[in-house]
Amino acid sequence: MTLIDLLGTAAGTFTTIAFVPQVVKTWRTRSGEDISNGVTLVLALAVIVLKYRYRSGRVGGGGDKAWNSGG
Repeated sequence: MTLIDLLGTAAGTFTTIAFVPQVVKTWRTRSGEDISNGVTLVLALAVIVLKYRYRSGRVGGGGDKAWNSGG
C-alpha cells in the first residue's frame, strides 16, 4: 500500500466515523432539521468512496471478484 493509498484510506475512515454522531442525533431526536444537507452529502460521498476502495481491494485486501474482474 502506497502512502497515497494509506492517506486516502485514513481520510475515508475518519470521515465515515465523523458521520456517526449525526446519524445518532437524527435517530434520537427523530428530526434531521439541525443537520446540514451539504455536510451530509459530503460525508455520504466519502462513505461511498471508502466502500468502493474496499470492494476494489485497495483497502485491507478485501474485495469482491465480480467487482474486480473489470480490468
